[in-house]
Amino acid sequence: IYVSLCTAIENHRTSSILIGEYSDTKAADEAIIRTHEILLELVYEHPEYFWVDSNTLGSEKFTVKDNVRARVTLNYIIDKEEAESKKVLFDEKIEEIVKNAKYKGDLYQKVLYVYDTILFNVSYDYDLLKSSNTKLGHTAYGCLVEGKTICSGYSMAFNLLMRKLGIESGSEFNDYDNWITNQVFNPVSAETLHVWNYAKLDDEYYYFDLTWDDTIFDSEEHKPYIDYSHMYFAIARDELAKSNLNLVEDAPTPRCNGTKYNYFRKNVYNISVYNFDTAKALILPQSNEKYAQLRFDNHDELVKAEIELMEKGRIYEILPEEENIRYVVAPSGLHLYIFYD
Repeated sequence: IYVSLCTAIENHRTSSILIGEYSDTKAADEAIIRTHEILLELVYEHPEYFWVDSNTLGSEKFTVKDNVRARVTLNYIIDKEEAESKKVLFDEKIEEIVKNAKYKGDLYQKVLYVYDTILFNVSYDYDLLKSSNTKLGHTAYGCLVEGKTICSGYSMAFNLLMRKLGIESGSEFNDYDNWITNQVFNPVSAETLHVWNYAKLDDEYYYFDLTWDDTIFDSEEHKPYIDYSHMYFAIARDELAKSNLNLVEDAPTPRCNGTKYNYFRKNVYNISVYNFDTAKALILPQSNEKYAQLRFDNHDELVKAEIELMEKGRIYEILPEEENIRYVVAPSGLHLYIFYD
């Protein structure tokens, strides 16, 4: 069925596809539901099929002698001619990003380039999130070419670009038990669902969440200071769990416990044990920006920094020329962002 669907999508087939012959109607119905589940899984593994509508699937059953045959019909967001035209633009954008990424120094720089390129050029589409209609904004095309998407588009685009660079990558969902079922029977429930990425860098797996990094400071209060963050770049499972995300213990994806390529560790913004001199040494090199960012290995150390730097005002000893300093503790409880004019 998986191969049949791929072949049909590639050829923009609109005629029905025979998926099997079954002993009764119930078995045929179950096969149709499973086919829709396969279609939903397929589009995350093949983000290049951006023209197929994975949320709807036509179906029919008919009896032949004593058996029931089941057929499905694919639906498409755009017609074949438009898909072929848009695929040219899509492929050009993919080729451009991958080519530029390959010129970056090491593995970390290549992945960071892809991540930042997406975040810099794409904005979260809040209107699309509330729509029950399937549009290109849900896809990697919406992300990379149209520049507006939701979590599905971010995840698909990152998957595709990582694989083009030869990096193992996949998608993970916040509720495996209900995600597929909800998508099959109630696509509007996507408002409560979330998808992000994992990737293998060297011999370790990491999580990446472009959606949250692109939206966490998406408010009028923070926009003058920061466009996006890197809080969810190459993080481990325990850190993602601290962000109130419903992780599934038996999800069929790799366990992400890597630390080497975490953004804050690589850029020396990380504090294991807080003291004022360490914080000062990390904040000063960032003083040319409108914000400084720090990550702590645990929440208790962050609280120490919050009390001494912000509540007791010692941040002004580090940034004496600044008059209006504010701060935010991220949902993870591990990141401290300090904003100044």
